[in-house]
Amino acid sequence: DGEVDNRTVVEAILTALGRPADAFDFVTEASLPRRRRACSKAKDDSTRRMTCPRRRPLVRCRMVRFEVLTAVIIENGVKLKLNLIDTPGYGDLINNEHCWEPIVKYIKDQYSIYLRKELTAVRERHIPDTRVHVVLFFINPSGHSLRPIDIQMLKKLGDIANVIPIIAKADTLTMEEREAFKHRVRNELQENSIRVYPFDHEDYDDEERELNSQVQAMLPFAVVGSTKVYDVDGMPVRGRQSRCGMINIEDPSHCEFVQFRNFLLRTNLHDLIDTTTYTYYESFRSKQLLALKESSAKQQQQHQQQYQQ
Repeated sequence: DGEVDNRTVVEAILTALGRPADAFDFVTEASLPRRRRACSKAKDDSTRRMTCPRRRPLVRCRMVRFEVLTAVIIENGVKLKLNLIDTPGYGDLINNEHCWEPIVKYIKDQYSIYLRKELTAVRERHIPDTRVHVVLFFINPSGHSLRPIDIQMLKKLGDIANVIPIIAKADTLTMEEREAFKHRVRNELQENSIRVYPFDHEDYDDEERELNSQVQAMLPFAVVGSTKVYDVDGMPVRGRQSRCGMINIEDPSHCEFVQFRNFLLRTNLHDLIDTTTYTYYESFRSKQLLALKESSAKQQQQHQQQYQQ
């Protein structure tokens, strides 16, 4: 039916690696339509009316939900555990004011859980890491620009986690439209001072900065997701079949899925985890410990005052 759920991009990564790698989390935007409702016209003797199959009751207020999918990738004897977190309900309300708050709270809550376990007197040898190491932000392929809600969301996320912008369902755009859209998105990210991954560190050398510049020039990744495999001239091809032909998601001339997969799971995997640990989590940890110290000092001062009275 031409519709692909946002998470199929990540599912396709797992399938492409051939096997269903520690604690690597994703939060994705679920604002794109999840399914097309097919309506059919039905006639009777006197009237013509619209009927919609599987009609659902009217939902007046839909909150953001968190759906976690855990998978293990085994490649060359190396295991990598993936926690994929989808957020259906984001941006689906008429009034989307502060709709990003549940997602931001979820990310900070994972930092808090890790910090509490880290500060335990007798802690585990290996602390389970549920921190969100990267946010895959799927952009509606409108071909125009980012929505105001997207800009606000990206600003909030960029302060607490690694964010990688992605154009979903990129096959709905022509190559010219895709490049123009990517250029407009990059300009908007720069104009609004939105921090997206990758970004340069002070300790990077010239070679690392050059590699980062190449990736930054490619952002946002234009991807097409599919878990279906077709037989093309006797060769298995993972892609999508349309009236215009076969879209091979692993063909770099069709989309940037392969570049995105390699960037995410191979070349920058450890850097994403390190950036979370030494940049975002460390900032959160410092603020929490400072607040705890100030609160303790304030309570001690109050006890002294009460004792003196």
